[in-house]
Amino acid sequence: MGYEAITLKEFEIWYNRFSRGEFDLEYDIRLEPKTRDFCQLPTCVIEKVLEKTSYKDQLTVRKVSRDLKSIVDSMRSSLKSIEMIWHSDHIKCRFDDHLVVYSKKENIKCVGDDVIRVIDKNYEGLALRDWKFPMRNPKLRLDILKIECKEPSNRMRENTKIEKLSEFVMDLHDAIESIWRVNVQKLQIDSFHPKINHVEYILQHLVPGYLKSIVMPDFDLKRDELNVEMPTDPAPGVEPSEAYKRAKSNYWRAWSLKNDIYEVIKFKQWKEAEELHLKYNWDYFYDEDLIHFKRFHFTDCNLDRKRLIHLREIFSESTNFELCTLTSPNFQICSEYLESFCEKLDSGDPSVLILNYKIPDDSNKIKPVFETYKSFCEVMGYEAITLKEFDIWYHRFSRGEFDLEHNIGPNMSALEFSNLPTDAIGKIIEKCDLKEQLTLRKVSKNLHSLVDEQKIAYKSIEIYLEDSFIFCAHNDKKVVYASENLDEKKGYGYIFKRSFIIRSEDYVKIALNDLSIALKNPKLRLEFFDLKVFSDSNDIMNRLESLLKHQNHKQYVKRVSVYSESPECLLSGLPCLRPKVLEGISIYGSGEDRDFWASKESERLFSTSTEFESCTVELLGLENCSEYLESFCEKVDTKYTSVLLYRFKIPDETNKVLEFKLDKDEIIIKKKNF
Repeated sequence: MGYEAITLKEFEIWYNRFSRGEFDLEYDIRLEPKTRDFCQLPTCVIEKVLEKTSYKDQLTVRKVSRDLKSIVDSMRSSLKSIEMIWHSDHIKCRFDDHLVVYSKKENIKCVGDDVIRVIDKNYEGLALRDWKFPMRNPKLRLDILKIECKEPSNRMRENTKIEKLSEFVMDLHDAIESIWRVNVQKLQIDSFHPKINHVEYILQHLVPGYLKSIVMPDFDLKRDELNVEMPTDPAPGVEPSEAYKRAKSNYWRAWSLKNDIYEVIKFKQWKEAEELHLKYNWDYFYDEDLIHFKRFHFTDCNLDRKRLIHLREIFSESTNFELCTLTSPNFQICSEYLESFCEKLDSGDPSVLILNYKIPDDSNKIKPVFETYKSFCEVMGYEAITLKEFDIWYHRFSRGEFDLEHNIGPNMSALEFSNLPTDAIGKIIEKCDLKEQLTLRKVSKNLHSLVDEQKIAYKSIEIYLEDSFIFCAHNDKKVVYASENLDEKKGYGYIFKRSFIIRSEDYVKIALNDLSIALKNPKLRLEFFDLKVFSDSNDIMNRLESLLKHQNHKQYVKRVSVYSESPECLLSGLPCLRPKVLEGISIYGSGEDRDFWASKESERLFSTSTEFESCTVELLGLENCSEYLESFCEKVDTKYTSVLLYRFKIPDETNKVLEFKLDKDEIIIKKKNF
């Protein structure tokens, strides 16, 4: 009869009447009692209904309308596990027991019938959006978050495999950047081509203390690969040998790996975790970076006597150690090594071997000198002896030299920090974090110069300009600059708790001076620079702009993000960035000019550009956009009621159109062939 013959609501009324044997065609259906649609129910009722649905159903309901999306997102999430498995042609996301498969084509094989399939050209973007939406919920409490990257088929070249993986990891990094912190008890990362910075990207977005267990990817690394010296340069005029080139390449690889490892172990998330899973090896971490863990699980490790003794030392000295499990391909010869320093016990089972190692009595261990000095002075008084004198006597007594008539005068000229060789001080400063470097820099002119000369390992700088304070983060080192009388409890506690605080009435000058330390170093290489402006003060912005413009070099920055009521402030800073390095710019505003993206002005901007390919805009509400677009575009029919599509024919280009796609909270603008 055609869909225009009758609405579903009317059909349902007649259907039920006929089912009851009521065939009066003159009946006025307006007399039927009014029924509410699902969306007209009170929010609290909808929440109760949605709480009873599966996660699969919640994902479906979330895509119906903006109101339902908001309700689903605000609900307490009962999810306990989220797993993402990347393949080169599709992505699988498992939310508890509910599997969602994202792909371009429908021919992806999956075991089981209860599978949601999302078929879309932009399947990767949709997968990442659905993956991160539950993690934005502060009520989420996950038992496990797992990310796995499967190796593509052997028909693909090795370089292409790694390129595809790198692209996905960067997209994953961008997706998780918008999430503050997620409550996860166990993090597991697997990859066919693991890199340590992949762990860094995820780890920093988890809640420290709540994270208990870390399962690292399969790094087949050894300490020898990291302990590599820089080879001596060949004499002037001598062609570098192949051996020299290899040695230099190995040195820089080792330097890069050590830097990446440091970026992981410096996080509180690492330091406060209790359980660690590693494969193949463990000694590419220093002992002090492992000793805080309570439980270890090492798999597929080649063991020998030296390595077993190394483990014995780590576990004996740790005050936290509880247990370690090991699997090894050469386990059958381990008993011989263990019996050389352990006592064999009778297990009662010939297939089970038990050996004990007696940990030396802790009371016999010598305490660190400063700890002993403190204990001494608490009894005798701090005026009794200086730390330097105490240190000399302490080490003499430790060596069994008890001559109290010994003249310590010649020993008093021992090196102090300030008169160490410059290169030694430089090595120490390299190990200091930002807070300590800022403190050292203010001690003397010499230390000021040495700090400024250091190669800076910062990969990101974030700046928040507020009316009453400035927040700066260099990597994960957070500093708040505030006036003396600012009450940190008034709305800013969450920032102050996590930061080193510097108070001064001239806090703006101090903040910009400290920022200039990093910016004026030509060795700085930033992956990300983030500026958020919440201040109405033009003075602060002018001073920041002046700081950028008065550097002796252009800044090396790959990605820039700016949030401001007037994001045009970005334009004045762009000339200060190194060309051909900058890869991406993100601009966020208040949303007052959001109608621009569906207006004649955006059409003019994108249709006249010869380079433009696509633009994605996220907005909170697109109610008026379709009305604006219809005033200068042709509406195109789509299969989906939630998606609106408009096309604008570009003048003077016979086969080019601008396509405006309104999909939920996004406008996607593309230049296409028609």
